[in-house]
Amino acid sequence: MSSSCTRQPLANPSTRAGDPSEEPALVKMGKQLVAARTVEAGQVLTADDVAIKSPGGEGLLPYELDRVIGRKVSKRLSADEPIKPGILWS
Repeated sequence: MSSSCTRQPLANPSTRAGDPSEEPALVKMGKQLVAARTVEAGQVLTADDVAIKSPGGEGLLPYELDRVIGRKVSKRLSADEPIKPGILWS
């Protein structure tokens, strides 16, 4: 293959509008942040309190882990419960 012939993606997957039929697969393969164990309301999250699990869903995405560690939660979380943006305090 010559150096002038490179393969380019058809679209940036993070910005392209997907086919609605792809949604179930994206959720199934996606990942989200969840409580690794029971976390009480007002508790400051540590790395031991957070897990990354699939399938994806309503939880924050794994790349937001640094934003979650050190923040307080406004409600009690059970193990495996998604960590959603609205439950984090400064």
